[in-house]
Amino acid sequence: MSKRYVLSFVCAIAAILTIVAQPKTNRASVEWGPDLSERETGEFGRVFGHSEEAVYMTMSRKKEMLVQKMNGALVSLYSVVLQLEMNKKDLELEDLMVVEDRILAFASIYDKKADLKILYMRTFDESNMKPLSEWTQLAAFNS
Repeated sequence: MSKRYVLSFVCAIAAILTIVAQPKTNRASVEWGPDLSERETGEFGRVFGHSEEAVYMTMSRKKEMLVQKMNGALVSLYSVVLQLEMNKKDLELEDLMVVEDRILAFASIYDKKADLKILYMRTFDESNMKPLSEWTQLAAFNS
C-alpha cells in the first residue's frame, strides 16, 4: 500500500469517528458556585492539608497571608489572616501542617545582630483558626 492510501484511510476513519461521537444533550446540567474575585477572596497559594471533611489552603490578599478551610462542597468555612508578626518584627512563613485538631505554623526570622536564623512555631485550633499558643522558639541556626 502506498502512503497516499494509508493517509486516505486514516482521514476516513477520523471523519467517521467524529460523526459517531456523542450527540449534544440537554439532560446534563452544571451548577457553578458564586463568582469569586481575587481582590475579595485572595489569590490561591497552596493546599497544606486535608481531612475527610475539609481542605486547608493558603491564600494571599494584598500583603496578607490567609488560611482558608473549605468543606467537601468547596464552601469556605473560614478565611483568617495569619498574623506573621512578633514583637513588631515580620516573620517569614516556612510551613503549615494540619495535625489532628491543630494547625501548626512554622515561621522564621533572621537576627542580623547575632547572625542567626531563628525558627518559631505557633499552634491554632483547626476548627476556627483561633491561636492556642504564642510564637515559641524551636531552634536557632548559624547563617
